[in-house]
Amino acid sequence: MTKYILVVCLVFFTCSTLQAQEKLGVKSVIGAAASKSANVSITFNKLVSGVSTPFTITNASVSLQVGIPYMGLTKGATVSALSTQEYTKDLGFPWGIRYLYKTFSEDAFTVSKGYFSDRIEINWDIKKNQARIINLSVYRTEDVTSVTPNWGKPLKTLAGDVGTFIDNNVEGGKLYRYKIFAKGIEVNDVEVLYSNFITGIGYRNPTGVITGNISFTGGNPVKDVLVVANPAGATLRFGSSLKVPTNSYISVTKLNKGLKDSITLQTWVKPEASFNNEELTLYNLLGSGYGESLIFKIQLGLWSGKNLLTASVGAHHITLSDYIPSGEIDNKGDDVLIPITNINNAFTHFSAVLRHNQIPEIYINGRLITAAYATKMNAILSPNVAVSTIAFTSTNTPVAVNHYTDKATWISFKIGGGKSAYFDEFRVWETALSSGLIQRDFRRYLKGNESYLNTYIRANEKSGDYAYDLAHTGYVFHSNDARLSNSPIAPTWANSDDNNNFIPTNSQLGVLGVSDEFGNYTISSIPYTGDGDTYTIVPSLGKHEFNPKQESIFLGVGSTVVNNIDFIDQSSFAFKGLVVYDSRGVFP
Repeated sequence: MTKYILVVCLVFFTCSTLQAQEKLGVKSVIGAAASKSANVSITFNKLVSGVSTPFTITNASVSLQVGIPYMGLTKGATVSALSTQEYTKDLGFPWGIRYLYKTFSEDAFTVSKGYFSDRIEINWDIKKNQARIINLSVYRTEDVTSVTPNWGKPLKTLAGDVGTFIDNNVEGGKLYRYKIFAKGIEVNDVEVLYSNFITGIGYRNPTGVITGNISFTGGNPVKDVLVVANPAGATLRFGSSLKVPTNSYISVTKLNKGLKDSITLQTWVKPEASFNNEELTLYNLLGSGYGESLIFKIQLGLWSGKNLLTASVGAHHITLSDYIPSGEIDNKGDDVLIPITNINNAFTHFSAVLRHNQIPEIYINGRLITAAYATKMNAILSPNVAVSTIAFTSTNTPVAVNHYTDKATWISFKIGGGKSAYFDEFRVWETALSSGLIQRDFRRYLKGNESYLNTYIRANEKSGDYAYDLAHTGYVFHSNDARLSNSPIAPTWANSDDNNNFIPTNSQLGVLGVSDEFGNYTISSIPYTGDGDTYTIVPSLGKHEFNPKQESIFLGVGSTVVNNIDFIDQSSFAFKGLVVYDSRGVFP
């Protein structure tokens, strides 16, 4: 009697489900578990170790899983576009589904991407089928783009319960592709992605750090000294940028940690062709809610006889005419100004600092652009009477950064769009950076572990489908990588090997440090090749002279951190004269 009650309940539930689904145009039938065997013979070819090999399956069996296997639409298509499906008779069973747990998973597989200076580290977890694995083989290739690369012989064969492999024999800065293959999972070891193998790309990032102090002879610190690391007998110009077409973008689809409260956005950019009043999107922050977006963009064109730059964040806009700061200072300590049209043919650095319900701050080449700074620019230009007056306007519009109290508002972002341009060195911070930090750091490479650094993409990979994030907290990397193929038209790599103009110049962005108010400086992320390189460390500040004039040091394996590279500022001078006291009006 109990059986009949269960059958009646099942039929009643099935009919109820059908009635509900018919309202939505979907009909399905709940199936019962069963199996059927037949003398079916199927022959197919499959690549095994790069060789096409025939396989024949006989006496195939099919298992049906309880669920809703028969599915189809009973109404017409809801869109007018042509379709190959017959929407009024489309019923069928998903025979192609294999109900086999996967051995590997992307969320349990990592290949280090510049995380280490001396190695590439691969880590994985076996999700299922551990008992069936005979052994694991690790393969490596330099082909990071082909669908079926030649893997060659395995680098190493490991026990089936191993979950880590470290590759020390790799060149710095070069992309490598790895494959972990589990023997014993599939019949005849036919390669099936995730079932018995998984692949990933990684590289090592051999870099060093130099620290020191700069002071006067009496011990007082010297601030704002530029300290540059130059490779001995070579020119340090390396890397690449990303060329983003007009109707595309670079996308980071999910941030490791969402953004709220205060944010800083930074990038170097150069248009492919001169501006003609087009808008170029620098950043487009995307929210967790539907349609949430906050855009940081620029526009350059000729208005009323003036070359006018417009920069905006959300509803806030500023305009600046004729000149911009270059980021350099002269012997007097004044900012060096350049024509605003230089934006058309050289890289320019832009920063936006956002605080909730406050007016955004917009920086150009490390300088905060305000009415006060425009006045300062005019004062610098005043000796040249032929120079027109710089004009500045601002809407002074506050912008809301937080939309929620219980979660982060911004969970992803896009870069580029509106005008074809080259982008380099993307930095996203979880804080509002001070003007001093922006001016000090915008022109130098970072290490990646700076406080509140959310995303740090250098875009120096030169090839492949990813631009990797180097930001990390301790030993945990944020992995906010940008996948190029996520875009409508994939951005392309612009390599400095092909054209030096594809990246900022050494004086704009380089391996350098700037001394702080205590005279201390740090040069981070100094690259070296092989076992190491020799660098010459040179300080400079206007007409100041230093002792020594330069220092030569070695950076490499076993010597990645060099401290106490100190310099003395000898710019003191003798002053002779008389000192008198004006007593007028003091004594009666």
